[in-house]
Amino acid sequence: MGYKVLIVESGLFQGSRYVIFAPFRIGRHPENDLQITDPNVSRFHALVEPRGQGLLLRDLGSKNGTFVNGERIREAWLRAGDEVRVGKVRMRLVEEGPSEEDRKKESIMVLTSDPRGRVKAHTIVTGQFSVSTDGLSPEVADQLNRLQAVFQANLMLSAQADLDGVLRRGLEDLMEILRADRGYVLTLDEGTRDLRVRYSLSKPGFDTEGDILVSSRFLDQALREKKGLVIEDTGEEPLLDVPGDHRGPRARCALCVPLVDRDQTLGLLYFDNLVEPGAFSEEDLQLVTAIAAPMAVQMRNIQFRDQLQRAYLDTLSVLANAIEARDHYTVGHTWRVTRFALAMVDRMGCTEEQRRYTQMGGILHDIGKIAVEDSILRKKGPLTKEEYQKMQLHPEHGARILKDVEFLKPVIPYVLFHQERWDGKGYPFGLKKDEVPWEGRLLGVCDAFDAMTSHRPYRRTMSPEEAWEEILKERGKQFDPEMVDLFKEIWETGQVANILQHYAKSELSIACPFCSTHIPLGEKPAEGTFVECPVCGKSSVVMREGRGWKGELAW
Repeated sequence: MGYKVLIVESGLFQGSRYVIFAPFRIGRHPENDLQITDPNVSRFHALVEPRGQGLLLRDLGSKNGTFVNGERIREAWLRAGDEVRVGKVRMRLVEEGPSEEDRKKESIMVLTSDPRGRVKAHTIVTGQFSVSTDGLSPEVADQLNRLQAVFQANLMLSAQADLDGVLRRGLEDLMEILRADRGYVLTLDEGTRDLRVRYSLSKPGFDTEGDILVSSRFLDQALREKKGLVIEDTGEEPLLDVPGDHRGPRARCALCVPLVDRDQTLGLLYFDNLVEPGAFSEEDLQLVTAIAAPMAVQMRNIQFRDQLQRAYLDTLSVLANAIEARDHYTVGHTWRVTRFALAMVDRMGCTEEQRRYTQMGGILHDIGKIAVEDSILRKKGPLTKEEYQKMQLHPEHGARILKDVEFLKPVIPYVLFHQERWDGKGYPFGLKKDEVPWEGRLLGVCDAFDAMTSHRPYRRTMSPEEAWEEILKERGKQFDPEMVDLFKEIWETGQVANILQHYAKSELSIACPFCSTHIPLGEKPAEGTFVECPVCGKSSVVMREGRGWKGELAW
């Protein structure tokens, strides 16, 4: 018997392969195992569950349905060769497995004895992801299942690209095996070093919303000694309150293992049983310790990656600020466009990686203007035909600037194609419809809306409502209809207004000196206080100006 693989045959992740040996979620939300960037796909759309009989595909109440071999289903057993469609994305289930020679290499031998003491050898083929325990005693079978759990947990953890995914996967795997009613991942706050509940799971009938009530000495000792501990019976131990809104039931027994990588403690794995004392054994402790180690390594790797990415974004922001400083009339444009774009990809349910590329693409989309002459960039009147032709080169200039930087290559579509049009009348290449990468079509709507609502000395500034009406008029002409519909969603939820902050303009507000966003000061503003712009993130010092207020950039 081989193992089941889901292969994506269309869409953004075409060619991706997913081995299905645990519940596999499909939808727009980033927490899904396969995130599909299609507005027609629900946030949590479908679930593939390994069962004893095979793989069961369930639709999770989606609006537009889940299809198997062209037929809409509520649930269906999948067979090798079946085509699954969610939104516009097609997937196919195949069964794969190692050759007989490889299977023999991946077998193990287990020795057992009968009541008379006679030794019997069992050759067990592990394959890649499953272990057959036929003919073994319950004790040996249990040990093999635990080894398999550690193996699978390592595979799953190494595939997780975000911290919440690592914590969720690790906790789910352990709750499947342990006799625990509740499980928690507690992380140490980097500043205060206080423990906080980051992720929790419970079995039916038990609540994880309340505080964890167990001996404070228990958790302190695990953190101090950096080793796992078991309390077989809490007895009359004093209680520890972990921050929460409600008190929870008292634990009868508990197990705790610290998450440690390179001698740095990142947090704790905690499990308890609320009814049965002595539910956890030394073997359970060893199992949790074995899974805690790769969890901690992956947590640190993600932390290091995030630190590096923040450094990249800070560097890119400096470049964007340098560009905006050359053109007084477009100050703040970069940040508003980026915020619009991020709101749209959040509605699409893009992956964290794609969201990061969108953020970088928004910041850098006008970087090509660095090659445009100041006399053109700062001109107070309309551009001549020749000047406009030079301005039209800025997407190509930007793409050339980025092409040799490996980690910025996924950002190039935002830079190169944001001035293309759905009807083919844009620049630099005159592409139309789906010929324009979706990144350019998305950013094109955001860029145009902000340009219409921004001040220019040679034309009247549109109100947000007027600009939105103009976007609607150009649906299917200048703009991709699906991207306009997506922008409509963030317009109707008030996200556009929150970014523009026009509603905040009053006597008790200041205009951000960097991007012109209106920042409310509250009922009792005070001179010399600092406020942060919600759009560009810059800090300003509040100053008196006659009877009103103004802001000065805090460098």
